[in-house]
Amino acid sequence: MLKRQNQTNDQNSVDRSAPIATIINVQTEVPISCDQCDCDTHYSIGHLKALPTLTCEFCQDARSFTQLEMNVLESALQQMGFYLAGAKA
Repeated sequence: MLKRQNQTNDQNSVDRSAPIATIINVQTEVPISCDQCDCDTHYSIGHLKALPTLTCEFCQDARSFTQLEMNVLESALQQMGFYLAGAKA
């Protein structure tokens, strides 16, 4: 009887467990592919949140990083269980 009760308690604790999330520091770098030469240049998430002009370190092509791209990046990270430090819920 005691063994059966322990098994039931173990199953209940597993059922109530919450998904684990990882908080990403804004200094974490992510690769952004150049539209011109397809090479990756790494930028910190904090830098990207400022919606800067991105300049490829290989071919020097430049373009703006948009709010839509930032939203997509945040959404993709959240779907993978990652959340940005200081991001609005």
